[in-house]
Amino acid sequence: MWPPDGDAHKRLLGVWRGIFSLALLTVVAALGQIPYGRPTGEAVLRLALRTTATRLEICRQPAEAELAALPVHMRRTEICDWVAPSYRLRVAIDGRGVLDRLVEAGGMKADRPRTVDAQMTWPPGTVRLVVRYEPDLGSTESGDRPESTPEAAPDPPLPVYRLDETVELQADRITLVQLDDRRGLEVYSER
Repeated sequence: MWPPDGDAHKRLLGVWRGIFSLALLTVVAALGQIPYGRPTGEAVLRLALRTTATRLEICRQPAEAELAALPVHMRRTEICDWVAPSYRLRVAIDGRGVLDRLVEAGGMKADRPRTVDAQMTWPPGTVRLVVRYEPDLGSTESGDRPESTPEAAPDPPLPVYRLDETVELQADRITLVQLDDRRGLEVYSER
């Protein structure tokens, strides 16, 4: 008898739900095989850099007038300030500068890691890739320039990262330049 009643109705409804779920899963799986976007024929160079927070202690001798303005118990022979120097990122492909960026430490007190996430397209082929990621002691988190170079020289020195390699940039593929604090800059190509 139609429509089914009771248990038969519940079984039929369960079968229809199963068929619908299977059909929906098949459609989603088929749509997942369609490529996203159109091939551009360009190669993609992606930079993913992250350095740990590095701060410098810069010390100086206070002037006599500066000391005289302070109470006796607050006078020190040396005044030290903590600064977080910025890093300069420069990228050149086949001798042509394609990126020059000042990277500053994150956080209100500049105590967070410096991060760079950049992506650029380039015609495919074999290229000479030069990446330089170096401290820029001419600018600090507070915008102050260190008093003099000898006093501002960090001990131990801040890390400097350099990469100079011949790289094969492939059409519609991503070449990744990644920074590891221990190993330095490394290049990974998608196959």
